[in-house]
Amino acid sequence: MTRTSPLALLDYPVEILMEIFATSGETAVSTSLCRSISEIVYRIPSLWTSIRLGPQQFTPEGCNFLQIRLARARNLPLSVSVHWHADEGDFTKAKIPKNGLWEVLAQHRLQFRSLDIDTDTSTRAALILRHLLTPVGAKFPHLHKLVICTEPAPVVPCGRVLLNQRRTYVDPAEILQDAIASNTFPSLHTLVLPLPDCLPEDLQKPLSHLQTLALDGTGFWAGIGLHFSCTIPFLWQTPHIKTFWFKSPEQESEPDRYTDFTNRLPIPLTALTSLAVTVPGIGLDLLHFLDVPSLENLHLDGSREEDDDEDGWIESYSPLVATGLEKLARHAPNLRRLALTEAHLSRTTWE
Repeated sequence: MTRTSPLALLDYPVEILMEIFATSGETAVSTSLCRSISEIVYRIPSLWTSIRLGPQQFTPEGCNFLQIRLARARNLPLSVSVHWHADEGDFTKAKIPKNGLWEVLAQHRLQFRSLDIDTDTSTRAALILRHLLTPVGAKFPHLHKLVICTEPAPVVPCGRVLLNQRRTYVDPAEILQDAIASNTFPSLHTLVLPLPDCLPEDLQKPLSHLQTLALDGTGFWAGIGLHFSCTIPFLWQTPHIKTFWFKSPEQESEPDRYTDFTNRLPIPLTALTSLAVTVPGIGLDLLHFLDVPSLENLHLDGSREEDDDEDGWIESYSPLVATGLEKLARHAPNLRRLALTEAHLSRTTWE
């Protein structure tokens, strides 16, 4: 079978070629064929709507390349991702690149459909948010998805990350809290946050459009109960979520310790249909306090980053999980599917 040469491709009408390249989505390959084909590809806005920023763009020339790509995307919705993992080991030296990149990107906030921030510390995530949300009160009216992923950092006061030697803090939770209070993301459907650094603790306004919430505390050892105490107030402001994913490394399950939240329990999540939590631990404790009449799918995840604890499952975890399921059953009459993964169960303990 012979491969089609660039010359043969150019025999097709331009409209047909535009349809072919728009379907392929391969801008790098297409623009490397020849100049004539490159000019056609540059005229297809849908091929330029994925904006990925990383070390290659944190250069003096990066701003110009970003402007060119945004111009090619025209007015179409944008999917923006930022990957910022600094080489230096000192997390206190979080210097944001200053080459006009963020200002140019912020000018296109009306086109943002999704924003994915992947950094090595919550401080850097906060800096990116702060630049994109400048000026204060600026709206992202069409942003449907916000994802923030960070790596665990050394523990500092208040569980937050230190910005520099002058003990200045940049708190992503406060930045998000102010943004939500200002209705910055009026159409937000999906929110993915790391626990506990990026989770707003005192929302004054509900996220009425939010349908999917994922809280990932993997690797963040924040002290017993902190993940729970951050999560409960937040869940009260997400009344319409349909999917909730919660992961915490804490393995102690003590639902009786949450007496401070008695007046705020159970949490009514009447639209929730799918729930995934880590067990045992804080995720299991949540099962005691959720009112989920529409819940159909439940996933209990027993996996941990460290070695599996077979003895723990056989000796104590199984009864704890059973108790949690009994509590949940009272508030989840429509539960249809249950999955328990990464657990060690003998027949006697399971029965």
